[in-house]
Formats: sequence, C-alpha cells, structure tokens
Amino acid sequence: MSDTARTLMRKVPAVEPDTEVSEAIRLMRRLHVHHLPVVEQRHCVGLVGEQELADAIGPDDLVGLLCRRPAPCVSPDADRRHIDEQLRRDHTDALGVVDGVHLVGLLEGDQL
Repeated sequence: MSDTARTLMRKVPAVEPDTEVSEAIRLMRRLHVHHLPVVEQRHCVGLVGEQELADAIGPDDLVGLLCRRPAPCVSPDADRRHIDEQLRRDHTDALGVVDGVHLVGLLEGDQL
C-alpha cells in the first residue's frame, strides 16, 4: 500500500482567525509543529506558519490577518506524488488535509 495523505498526516488542533499570535506560537511550540490550520466552523480557511507569525507586529495580532488564504490543501486519499506536486505548486512546506471541506489533518514538509 502506498503512502497517502491519510497515512502521512498528523492530527493537530486548529486555531480560529481570532486567535492571538502569542497563543498560536505557544501551541506550535508545545506540539513541535511549524504550522497550524486556521478554521471557521471546521472549514479550513487558512494555514499559518512560523514565517507568517514572525511578520506579526505584536503578540496580540490575530492569526486570521496573517494566515495564507486559501489554505493549500489535499484530500486524505492524495498519494505521495500528488502531495509533492501540490507542495511545489503552492510554494509551501505544509498542506492541510481536508475531507470535503472539513479539516482532518496536517502535512508538513519536514515530516514527509
């Protein structure tokens, strides 16, 4: 069986657009991840990474103002070749994994 997004992904909690940068940074450090999905009503609307958070003016800036929208995503059934192509096409090192429109996981380039 080949690797798919479902077998490679990591389940991580998502943040909402009104989450403060300081809270997102604490969560990323605790989970040892470099990105977090940004969701509204379980719909993945963005992806925020360390690079975007570094652009914040202050710790109380909101994640929703800094995240990449729309979120670069793949389906759970995407194979390794499709994942690699999507990472290159979106010029990113992370992808949300969405089933329909609902977030189910996160792929980060350093884990692949």
